[in-house]
Amino acid sequence: MKKIIANLILLLFSVVIFITLWKIMQYFFNAFVPFNPMTELISFVVIVIIIPTSMILADISFRPFQKSFK
Repeated sequence: MKKIIANLILLLFSVVIFITLWKIMQYFFNAFVPFNPMTELISFVVIVIIIPTSMILADISFRPFQKSFK
């Protein structure tokens, strides 16, 4: 049961970090990148990079809390 709760909290951390990174990317794209088909490809590549980055950052930030679940 504790492992399920820990995994749910890790998922929540991942989603929050992903949304934060998404908002940052959205701000920079709207401010500095003109809209054309090439930027659509770039945004797809950035999304593919953001997903694992958010998972890694969530895992690193969640490690201190994992000790309390053991």
